[in-house]
Amino acid sequence: MQRMIDEDYNVVVSGMSIAAMSCAYEALKAGKKVLIISNRGHEFTRGQRVVLHAGSRKYLKDMLTGECTSTHDIKFSEKLDKDVSVSIKNIERYLYRRLVRDFGNSRQLTMKFNSSLTAVDLSEGSATYQSDGSSKETRVEFTYLIGADGARRHAHSKVYEKLPRHYRSEIALVADINPTNHFFAEAIIKSNNGDALALPAEDLTFTTTPKFKGALYSKHARTIDEQTFVPVKIVASVPDDIAMIANEGERKTSLTIYANEVITALLASAGISHENVDIFILKQDINKASAAIDKSPTLFQIHVKKCNKATVSVNDHHFVIAGDAFRTSEYDYGHGANDALLHAQALGKHLTSRASLKDYDTVCQDQAAFVNIRKLFEKKSGSIYNDNLNKALDGLRESLGKKK
Repeated sequence: MQRMIDEDYNVVVSGMSIAAMSCAYEALKAGKKVLIISNRGHEFTRGQRVVLHAGSRKYLKDMLTGECTSTHDIKFSEKLDKDVSVSIKNIERYLYRRLVRDFGNSRQLTMKFNSSLTAVDLSEGSATYQSDGSSKETRVEFTYLIGADGARRHAHSKVYEKLPRHYRSEIALVADINPTNHFFAEAIIKSNNGDALALPAEDLTFTTTPKFKGALYSKHARTIDEQTFVPVKIVASVPDDIAMIANEGERKTSLTIYANEVITALLASAGISHENVDIFILKQDINKASAAIDKSPTLFQIHVKKCNKATVSVNDHHFVIAGDAFRTSEYDYGHGANDALLHAQALGKHLTSRASLKDYDTVCQDQAAFVNIRKLFEKKSGSIYNDNLNKALDGLRESLGKKK
């Protein structure tokens, strides 16, 4: 092993995720010298689609300062205006372009690809990293280390190894919630009185009541035979007394009745009276079935792990956890893109206004309250707005015609 070379940075970021690059962007805007360490290259290939909330879309668009001449950036900006469903790779490519074009020619930004942290001592504010195929280990000093390397939490594990014992409980991984039951459903709503059916003011509507937590996503009304159909997606919690019904038929019946009650409440939150609409819950696989009325939603259980806190500080050196590294759901339903961008904005406020890191932690903890719902939406929301929806609507129209 060759001797270590010393480097000094204000901020070291572990990862090349949406969280990592947006946090790095905020640090650079605040005038910090930033090092990004990524165990991969800058080829972004994740095609999963996520639903970006209005605030997230605005945040990304606001990164474009001055006259934009990049074809890729113009197309991405137009995409944000037209559709809330965006692929992860396109968000990552956009953030990477922002870093390179806005700060690549400065001495503020250094990026080390195919490299990984080998050790971290938060007490000293130092870390070492090594690039693939190299025998050289580089030592860096930092004020902030940002752990934004996803569910693998590589930075977290390295910090934890040398963290004084009385600090370990602050960032320990815990089961955030006991396994809880939720349902997911796709539905179509239509006016039953001949009046025009207006879309909700917001694409995404969240509702919390004593009975349930839920979310409704709606976009792109379709008009067929002078009737307006609005496709919606719903995710909501399910009471144990329904989820634990032993008889499958009885459970499906109870779940369907409950789902319609939840959809009604969510529509009311979105400003649509249930008295003026008919609700059609679709079969789950719309590739095989056009549309069916009163089908049971999908019931599933989730398990979540998170860090106790999003930050820990020792001797004025700070470890900040962002994105999925802070909280990750143990199921394959999406990516916390909105959470990551919100974490980055909260970090930016701290770096520019010296807001307390406690404020950053509060943002992360508050955002976690809805992450169960959001993660499911981000995975599911891209599928209904494609050619399959036309099949579903055609099937629904045929079903309605037969009922007349």
